[in-house]
Amino acid sequence: MSEKKRALLGLHNPGYIDLVSQALDLLGYQITSTESVEGMYKEMGVNPPDDYSPKNHFDLYVMDTNFGFPDNNSYQPASNVYNCLKKLIQTGETKFLSISGDDNSVRKAREAGIPSVSKNNCIDDIFEMLGDD
Repeated sequence: MSEKKRALLGLHNPGYIDLVSQALDLLGYQITSTESVEGMYKEMGVNPPDDYSPKNHFDLYVMDTNFGFPDNNSYQPASNVYNCLKKLIQTGETKFLSISGDDNSVRKAREAGIPSVSKNNCIDDIFEMLGDD
């Protein structure tokens, strides 16, 4: 039996945590969920600003674009985590997706080169992104 792939979630809304977790479980992922960007860093084994190189990387990261700032259209939280993972993403060792219910956050993240989609269709987008796995 092959080892389960691992996913790290950083989402505000418990309903979306359940929804995304169920979808990823169907795809064979073991889910870890955090309540903050700092929790994501801890799970990843990074210690900003001194160390941004993950010691414990996951196969997939899904997070709110504005994780930790639910009433703000910032994309900075997603940018910070994405930048820690950039080399692993470029080599295909991991995948990353930020999601938001705020179209401005999605647009800003995309303009900055960060994979981002609307929460409205995020499950379809996750299945499409992972379709080749």
